[in-house]
Amino acid sequence: MLGVHHPYLGIEFTNLYAVDLATSEIIIQQFPHISNGVMVEKVAAESPAAHAGLLPSDVNIEFRGNVIRSSPELFGMVWDKTGESLEILVMRAYLGLCLTLIFVVHEVEQDYYNS
Repeated sequence: MLGVHHPYLGIEFTNLYAVDLATSEIIIQQFPHISNGVMVEKVAAESPAAHAGLLPSDVNIEFRGNVIRSSPELFGMVWDKTGESLEILVMRAYLGLCLTLIFVVHEVEQDYYNS
């Protein structure tokens, strides 16, 4: 696969509209104007997401100034950004904070393909 770069962020996430009711209620109480985004489920240790400070339950709502509406849309936004330093807007609902985090998109190591 010479010349093909696959981005690695180190997160598992779900679309905001698919989170459970209790989580949705917490997010709505803190940020009633937010209806789009993806919620972080897991962050891999030593991943680009971990180094940037992303945490489970964070809701990613903007990437490079573009609203994130779904997980496929987020993948599309980072697909050709391997090696770049990128800005993401995150809601941390349990603290009532909106944060801007910066991380570098890594390339998936060959050992992780199809795993």
